[in-house]
Amino acid sequence: MINNIMKTLYLVALFMLVITIVLIVNRRIINENNIRIDPNVILSPACGYISEIKNESDGFIRITIILNIFDNHDQWIPCSGIVKNKKYKSGEFNIVYLLEKSQLNERLDTLIQSPYGLIGISQIAGMLFRSIESNIKMNEQVNQGAKLGHIKFGSRVDIYVPDSTKMLVKKGNRVKGPETILAIWK
Repeated sequence: MINNIMKTLYLVALFMLVITIVLIVNRRIINENNIRIDPNVILSPACGYISEIKNESDGFIRITIILNIFDNHDQWIPCSGIVKNKKYKSGEFNIVYLLEKSQLNERLDTLIQSPYGLIGISQIAGMLFRSIESNIKMNEQVNQGAKLGHIKFGSRVDIYVPDSTKMLVKKGNRVKGPETILAIWK
């Protein structure tokens, strides 16, 4: 009898823990009053920490943002412009911390043409609850700070900015979505 009660209590506690984690991940913590809309800056598309800033060979800098389970998993438009390309790729579901291996993960790549240049955003799914949502369409005019989409649970967002921009962040910095300025157009 006591064993059954203990098992039931453990199951209830586990259920409550799962519900708490789901609520924490899906909370809305971004204060829209703190979003600085400015065509001269590039905002962070996600909440998390910067695990890598890398010069790519194609004239872009890739900024990798890792979202842990407690970060808000919404993504935002980093700069105003027109959606020039949107490409979904199914794939594997590796741990997002393994940067090279997670390049093979399910992803949604979006390319935005701003008045100053191209910006690329890759929403990359993690191991659990592999779901990427996006609210924007091809050739749509999008506004800086507006919602781009959502990734369920452990995930990663890469943003590609022209190497001519002035970086305001570095590896290890925490970013709070569109409240954080990543770079300035030159």
